[in-house]
Amino acid sequence: MIRTFKNAEYGTIRAAVVNKKPYLCLVDISRTLGIANSQTSRTGIPDSDLKRIEIKEKSKIKVRLFVKIKHLSKFIYKSKKPEIDEINDWFYATILPKLLNSLDYSIDEYEDGEKIIKLIEENKHLKIRNTVLETDMNMLKPKVRYINELLGSKNCVDLDRVSKIIKYPGIGNTNLFKILRTMNILDETNQPYQEFCDKRYFRVVDATVIVAGNVVSSQRTYVYKKGIALIEKILKEYKTKNHER
Repeated sequence: MIRTFKNAEYGTIRAAVVNKKPYLCLVDISRTLGIANSQTSRTGIPDSDLKRIEIKEKSKIKVRLFVKIKHLSKFIYKSKKPEIDEINDWFYATILPKLLNSLDYSIDEYEDGEKIIKLIEENKHLKIRNTVLETDMNMLKPKVRYINELLGSKNCVDLDRVSKIIKYPGIGNTNLFKILRTMNILDETNQPYQEFCDKRYFRVVDATVIVAGNVVSSQRTYVYKKGIALIEKILKEYKTKNHER
């Protein structure tokens, strides 16, 4: 039995059933996923999972190689198409369920039945999760814009992230804050002195939240580009002094 699945954007996929096991046409998979060499793409797949089947193409009979459906994910991982998520959805949410439903046998007879069902459910779950994340991101855009306006620059970063951005060997937050305290940039609470805020190296923002009915206040320190440049300069001087010693 040969079944043909067509999509206006992604092309045609031909499927075959051999001994109650579903297979997909290797050439069709490669063409849909943008894999140039279909023969090379089958590397690592045992011959027992490949079938040569005669099919009719434009009034001619041709022999095409079909691959067991359990290897589909290997081809998907090799694809570099930007719309691979949509193609993946077409395979696992449309082609696969229709193909399995058309077979005249229980899905339990399929050696990877549970895995296939799990993949279908995971694919649906990921699609729903992506939709939720997109909605959350759109809802957060006004808040992000407000925070950027509050800080006066979209290029501010949290002081706790500066050590990861600068990436000085052996310099984590603990050592960085210690050096900045030694250089009289930060006070004993790791907050910048006012003169450095006035020069727009740093910005301290007060935040208030309600936790279990209690009002909790905290301060977050953000660093401007100038501040990061200042910290880099201080670290270079600190490194030079230690080297001279």
